[in-house]
Amino acid sequence: MASVLVGMRSAAEVADAAAMFVRGVPARMWEELRAEGLLGAGVPVPAEAGRS
Repeated sequence: MASVLVGMRSAAEVADAAAMFVRGVPARMWEELRAEGLLGAGVPVPAEAGRS
């Protein structure tokens, strides 16, 4: 397979995508990604934004 092209085919799909875009990602997901080694320890995540 050389490539995959994805897109929205209807106004309902556009509305659904827009609604999903504003939903937050649960902090637990970031923790799990790190625990599985899929996200590096130094990669900033939204839950950590603004922390020093």
